[in-house]
Amino acid sequence: MNNVQHVSLHAMLDSYSAYITQRSAASPASAAKRTNVIRRLKEAHKDLPINAFGHGDILSMVDHWRSRPAAKTSGKPIARTTAAKHISELRNFLAWLHENPEASWSMPSNFRRLNTQPVRLDSDFRSKGQPS
Repeated sequence: MNNVQHVSLHAMLDSYSAYITQRSAASPASAAKRTNVIRRLKEAHKDLPINAFGHGDILSMVDHWRSRPAAKTSGKPIARTTAAKHISELRNFLAWLHENPEASWSMPSNFRRLNTQPVRLDSDFRSKGQPS
């Protein structure tokens, strides 16, 4: 019997990471990039029981990456493409989680209506040749 209340978000992210590694045997470099994104998702978001993981938590996660948080190394906002990759991997994880019987979790019906586009910053519009 599956005891769902003991399954956590971070544990499911670990399972998803293992799934990616297993499925991407032909392309280990791609798997490594994706699992690195999953590691950053775990670092950025608190762990919680999967049965308590709902629309508000998903919205918070998406909004975190949409807002383009500061990079650890530079302190500047992450690139728009980096934010988009994190959101895309989050969406992939949620679809996998929805299909995973171990989680007994269902995608909120209003998820598809979430705005997942990273914000554009003034610096995105500056020409590369112009001083910052």
